[in-house]
Amino acid sequence: MATGGEAVARLDDGRVIFVQGALADEAVVVEITEAKKRFARGVAVAITERSAHR
Repeated sequence: MATGGEAVARLDDGRVIFVQGALADEAVVVEITEAKKRFARGVAVAITERSAHR
């Protein structure tokens, strides 16, 4: 988890993505809202594997 409560993951191209609405150890479908050269930001639109902490 990043500062501000965003989950942190990696995209297939190696960039880091910060995801709002996801928890650690979850699998989610993400809508990318901002794409930069070295990172991206997105929002979880569906949870495919829930965390036990949810």
